Amino acid sequence: PEASSGCTCSFPIKCSIAFIPRRQKPEWTVFITHGDMTPVKHFSINLGAPADMKDDSGTVWFGYPNPKTVYGGNHFPNYGVKFDLKETIIEGTGYFAHDFRGKQFPGTDKPWLFTSGCVGLASCEIPLIDDAKESPGIYTVRLGFMAQPGDRKGKRVFDITLQGKPVAENFDILRAAGGQGKPVIKEFTGITVDNVLAIEFTPKAETLSKDNAPLINFIEIVREDEVKVAKAR
Repeated sequence: PEASSGCTCSFPIKCSIAFIPRRQKPEWTVFITHGDMTPVKHFSINLGAPADMKDDSGTVWFGYPNPKTVYGGNHFPNYGVKFDLKETIIEGTGYFAHDFRGKQFPGTDKPWLFTSGCVGLASCEIPLIDDAKESPGIYTVRLGFMAQPGDRKGKRVFDITLQGKPVAENFDILRAAGGQGKPVIKEFTGITVDNVLAIEFTPKAETLSKDNAPLINFIEIVREDEVKVAKAR
């Protein structure tokens, strides 16, 4: 107590302390890197997300477009992992994000991957390899989709092309999912990349709008073969 100021004790006072682990709730953050961006071994992109997120397995999902992070306290005025997908987006469409808290979707423990995305993405290029000093690689590509509320079967239909080759034709998210609120993950293996991974979505509708344009939530890329760095030319 306050009145005991200046008192001393000639015997030890014992106490106990306990540490209780608690489950870390997913939180938006911004990750940085001090190393080279290529060659890519594992790249996970959460389209439309407000920032980055690390899942329970330790995989970092980078939000895109990259969040603006202005800080003048050090030599990183706009810190974070910055990359450009050189995307082409259909006019009148674009990125979206909704609150993931309280959301649950069957087949996934990462609802935050399906509460943001891009409507109207026509094409993009993902930098994976510096062809001036790195050897080509073989990749697995996973694309995540979930239909929007109000979508109907046969309305949002498009083709998927990787590296200029069709990998899925007449893809209908809602038909593939079998109902609303169900995620769909398409996986393609053996994709050869010597510089960038080119992804294209070709809509089937003649008159495009946000109600029938292609839609995608995330892109995940994992290298299959051993990474080899060639001598610079």
